[in-house]
Amino acid sequence: MAKVLKPFIGAARPHGWVLEVDSGMVEVAGHRGFVVVKKNYEGSHISVADVEKDRAKYLVSISVMFKREAGYDPEDKDWFWAQYQPDGKLVVMRKMGMKVAMAGRLMKGSTPDKNRGCIYCHSSAGGGDYIFYPDITVP
Repeated sequence: MAKVLKPFIGAARPHGWVLEVDSGMVEVAGHRGFVVVKKNYEGSHISVADVEKDRAKYLVSISVMFKREAGYDPEDKDWFWAQYQPDGKLVVMRKMGMKVAMAGRLMKGSTPDKNRGCIYCHSSAGGGDYIFYPDITVP
């Protein structure tokens, strides 16, 4: 039941060569907040036309940034991060021999120099809001 969006060449590692991005206000488990959803598409020599023709064939993951209530993670603008497989299951990565579900304060270290992953990368976005897309404004 997802909204059909206009794909574009994003070439944003680790996301995908072709992306679709949407944002808005939602409520999840009693938490109302702003959300950014990014569909990540990959494939050999993939084009926007390829994705428009067969999204399911090229969809590799769905990335979510959800702005939680003040105090959730004030150092990182209170963002909750998640990455899902095309079937809706959380992506699980192996880090230092352990399985890590890709949800929460992803790869947040005990000090800023130990942050890696979502938080580390998105903290470099201009505007101080952790969002790389200037047309998306956090309310």
